[in-house]
Amino acid sequence: MENNFNIFNWLILFINVLIVIFMFVFIKIKFDDLPDEIPSHYNFNGECDSYSGKSTIYVIPIVSIGLTLIYSLLLIVFNFIPKRYWKIKLGIEEIELSDEAKGKVINYIGYLLISTLTITNMLMTYILMCMIYLTSISTIITLIFVAFIIISSIVFIVLIYKLIYRETH
Repeated sequence: MENNFNIFNWLILFINVLIVIFMFVFIKIKFDDLPDEIPSHYNFNGECDSYSGKSTIYVIPIVSIGLTLIYSLLLIVFNFIPKRYWKIKLGIEEIELSDEAKGKVINYIGYLLISTLTITNMLMTYILMCMIYLTSISTIITLIFVAFIIISSIVFIVLIYKLIYRETH
């Protein structure tokens, strides 16, 4: 089987696993000190508008585990698809890319998945900290995280488009 990704992809994936482990360890350390009710929902201004029992604190890392598993499976699938099966359809036209270009497209997809996962897990960690320390969520920080996801997605789409355009023209 081919290995389409470099060590950087796997290192960042490992860091994401460590982030999820950190969430559980941090909750375990702080759980006894939490009040019986903690913030469970925030409005657009970042203020808590709903409270739940303290065991709901585990929802955030469980969601992060789910996201990390889904992204990991996607990375593994993209990693082991042989380049000969990568064909790109633009409209009704099927484009055959060189092996080098296919490898770059696969790497760009991997970078997009990894960067989105990392930013999302960082946001989840931030929300978890706000829940544990009973503080409101900063709208600006949340918008920065969302902007990073949108910008990184646009950047990778443009990079893939440029690569395909160069290959076909």
